[in-house]
Amino acid sequence: DYYDSVVQREKAANTSVGIDVAIPHGNMIYANESKIVVATLKHPINWWNDEQVNVVFLLNIIMFNENELEKWQAFYREFIQLTDSNECMEQVKKITNPIDLYYYLIQ
Repeated sequence: DYYDSVVQREKAANTSVGIDVAIPHGNMIYANESKIVVATLKHPINWWNDEQVNVVFLLNIIMFNENELEKWQAFYREFIQLTDSNECMEQVKKITNPIDLYYYLIQ
């Protein structure tokens, strides 16, 4: 059901945030655990109204209590700074090794 909730969310509103980046997400009631999936594409794809995207961050976030809510809010503030930065997104696009991408994102 999580996949269907992602598709429904995307139909309701565009999750492309500019700089060739999209941040789709579904309803957390269908999630088993919190995860962030990153896809960097060799060639851009049409996302919404022919907007080009070549980095996709699928957010699968669960918040059961106030502590988790605060943690994810702090994460999201930093995450938006990353996705709003041309320089950072260009670096993400260049990384081909998943481990290197992981270390880049957690720095």
